[in-house]
Amino acid sequence: MKKWMIWLFAWIVAAAGYADLFTWDGGASTASFGTSANWDPDGTTYTTADDYAVSDGSSVFTDGQSFDVGSIRISGGSALTVSEGDTLSVTDNLESYWKNSGTLNVDGTADFGTLRVDNNSGISVLNVSSNGTLVMNGNCFLATAGGASFTANLSGEVSLKVAGGGSTAGVSTFAVYVNDGAAVDMNHSWTFRSVDGGSAAVYMNGGTLSLGATGGVGNGPEDFVYTDLVIAGGDDGIIFTDSSSQLVLGGNRTNDVNIWVSDGFLSSLIGQIQITYDSGQDETVVTADDVVDGPFSWDGGAGTASFGDAPNWDPDGTSFRAVDDYRITNGSSVVTAGQSFDLASIQVSGGSELTVSAGDSLALNDNLESFWKENGTLNVDGTVDFGTLRVDNNAGISVLNVSSTGSLVMNGNCFLATAGGSSFTANLSGNVSLKVAAGGSTAGVSTFAVYVNEGAVVDMNHSWTFRSVAGGSAAVYLNGGTVELGATGGVSDGPESFVYTDLTIDGGDDGVIFTDAASQILLEGNRTNDVNTWISDGFLSSQVGDLIISYSSSEDTTVVQPFAVPTQIGEVAAEMISEGLLMSWEGAAGVTYVVESTDDLVDGIWSNAFIAVGSGGTLSVTGSVDKAQEFFRVTIEE
Repeated sequence: MKKWMIWLFAWIVAAAGYADLFTWDGGASTASFGTSANWDPDGTTYTTADDYAVSDGSSVFTDGQSFDVGSIRISGGSALTVSEGDTLSVTDNLESYWKNSGTLNVDGTADFGTLRVDNNSGISVLNVSSNGTLVMNGNCFLATAGGASFTANLSGEVSLKVAGGGSTAGVSTFAVYVNDGAAVDMNHSWTFRSVDGGSAAVYMNGGTLSLGATGGVGNGPEDFVYTDLVIAGGDDGIIFTDSSSQLVLGGNRTNDVNIWVSDGFLSSLIGQIQITYDSGQDETVVTADDVVDGPFSWDGGAGTASFGDAPNWDPDGTSFRAVDDYRITNGSSVVTAGQSFDLASIQVSGGSELTVSAGDSLALNDNLESFWKENGTLNVDGTVDFGTLRVDNNAGISVLNVSSTGSLVMNGNCFLATAGGSSFTANLSGNVSLKVAAGGSTAGVSTFAVYVNEGAVVDMNHSWTFRSVAGGSAAVYLNGGTVELGATGGVSDGPESFVYTDLTIDGGDDGVIFTDAASQILLEGNRTNDVNTWISDGFLSSQVGDLIISYSSSEDTTVVQPFAVPTQIGEVAAEMISEGLLMSWEGAAGVTYVVESTDDLVDGIWSNAFIAVGSGGTLSVTGSVDKAQEFFRVTIEE
């Protein structure tokens, strides 16, 4: 009885650990995984206690069915396809999933959970289509023996842990292609291994590879481990092959990425690696530019005048990035022609001309060594924004034109016509924000001229500095527009101002000159004393009448404008009222009007009836009529 009990106990233990192994023999003459007669022994019921092996080179499909089984082994050139809409779940560790050449195609869902997967010999392939989803978060040892090869073509959603990719025991190939549409979550750190002649690489072919903030070596962030990888300048490490790919890392991993690049582990076949940290998302994004690096020089190769035609630039292939510099130096006239650009810098010289068309925008984000150097013209009919970048014009004859539809922001230090023999002319009719750190030269005769035309509103943005020598000039001509000076940003942190200590005022064209009575200067705060000083020094002058300075305490604004006697009075309205004849007209501020009357237009003498001074609004006078006839006229007192 005692022996029987021992034998019974051993049988129960054996039964509890037993799993059935079903081997594909295609007995049903179909390719369906779910046809039990295709397996040996017959009669499988597809339970989590069952293991399945396809090793005879067959191609097997789930074919509209889903399964939850123990394990699956594919070898001998066989292939298993999880069809679209189907699910395959595996619950037991796989001793050698792709051993000795096997292919797994995932068009549906394959879930291996955290189970171990091995591929340590032969040539094996994993394909995840755009419809497929794969979870393989256990330790995956892939192509870990000499002579082994593992290739993964990923286009769907994948969560994968590579405990070992490649071999240190011999030449092997481990290759993962993250294709367009793929979203691959690394799930824990990935380890790369190789020897001379072997390779272990991930090719970024248009998809996204994500590394989280946890799960890495030593409980740090997810990472790439490549201490056993021989980086021989070939196919090793992470390689960008498509500009639409991106590597996304949780947290600020800029330093890590730079190390990978420096070590040669992270590289690009298509352009420069770009690293960006987004503090709002707390993630680091790595991309590669599929473009040609500049600087780019205009050669008109496309036979058009369009700035945005890439063949017009040398070298060919520009994609107009924010890091690119452009040069137009051969006398061409170039237009943006319905396109907008955000670039690093632009140089226009050699008699060349660039026009930013109405509705277009041009933004620059890098300091410009010599934007208008040696003869160049910029026409702004759209929007140009140089931010706070430096702009130079220190040689030649250069021109800036801002039309009534144009808008220009140039708030960096602008050094314009700062060398002897140079000339800079600005014709402004739109909205302009401009900082003139230096206008004109103390080294020789130069010409700095800004024309603030009708419709222009020019915000000085910081103080402007004027310089000249005898025979040279530095001037702003107020031709009907408005110049605004704010309360801050001037010299020594004072209000915005005009600095002219190095300006030679010799009775010619120097300083700020009113040439149109419709012009005005608006200054924030009460700047009456400053304006009077500018006038006294001869820096501020007028060719169209005496200057009037008025301060509005309610607006906290000082206004400077010329007083010009009008040449016409305009329409005079007249009507009889009970008190007599009411006469009304628009009276210019400060102008004295004389109302004269006579009773005989032929021989009568005109005599003063009223004297009135205009205030900038409607002026009215009423005269009694006590004669049979009386005539009135309005004149301006000389």
